[in-house]
Amino acid sequence: MSTLYGMSSDISSCLAIQVHFKTGIEKDQWKDFKNTLRWARFESPRNAHDVLPRIKQWISPLEPHKRRYDILAKRLKGTGAWFLKSREFQSWYNTNNDSDNEIISQDFTCYGMAGAGKSVMRGQPNLEEVCNLLRKALHGFDKAFICIDALDECVDEYRQSFLTTLEDILGDSTLKQSARLFLTGRLHVEDSVRINMSKLGAPISVILGANSEEIRTYISRQLDLDEYKEDCINEDLRKEIVEKIVENSGGMFILPALQIQTVLEETTLSRRRKALNTMPENLTTHLKLRLPASRNS
Repeated sequence: MSTLYGMSSDISSCLAIQVHFKTGIEKDQWKDFKNTLRWARFESPRNAHDVLPRIKQWISPLEPHKRRYDILAKRLKGTGAWFLKSREFQSWYNTNNDSDNEIISQDFTCYGMAGAGKSVMRGQPNLEEVCNLLRKALHGFDKAFICIDALDECVDEYRQSFLTTLEDILGDSTLKQSARLFLTGRLHVEDSVRINMSKLGAPISVILGANSEEIRTYISRQLDLDEYKEDCINEDLRKEIVEKIVENSGGMFILPALQIQTVLEETTLSRRRKALNTMPENLTTHLKLRLPASRNS
């Protein structure tokens, strides 16, 4: 929060200039913003995590990812083809400035009036277009690895088509020997992968879990980096911290990371020992304590 406090006067000054010149920020909006900063200074630190998102939402209520999907949904297939085929774009895209050809700028700029279609022009290609590009790119390598992380975060309605498209690419006879897929996801997507990529055969699978020795190494490293280690910890407490957190890890890294953070936030030996003995031993409870419900706007 110290960063936010340091920025507050600068942000306020900038907004004051905008208000003065009537550039889109009304005085009552500026007043509301200053109230938010005032709240940030005096609010309990437990709710401090809520401040920056509120300020960002106040400054710009737009949600870029939703706008992008809205643009893509309205984009007609083939729109903008003339632009990609234009002499200017092709010169910029294809020219190699290492050659003896005339030097072409690395920058390509597009200008147009409001509503001319600039956002649609830069809209991302659809799944089919992306996969066609991927297929073409894969043919340029002797061996290639496609890495997909967190498949479970893909919306259910798109996951099936995404997997079947990958199946189609990897099933290409010219890519079977050169292309490999590395995929991670939570347990509940395993059936989806097996069903929607069945033509590739049963995948080689492992169940990942945090290794106890790696957790021990991580906790020890955090203790080594502790700025109060000379005064607020001794060998007995250090050993107790490591053993208890490793024992309670439950096969995950995030819980030990939160637990050691909870302990090291305290600045006396006795309070650290108390934090160790009273800290939640399951992730859900720990997250509820560290990420309390946001204050109503």
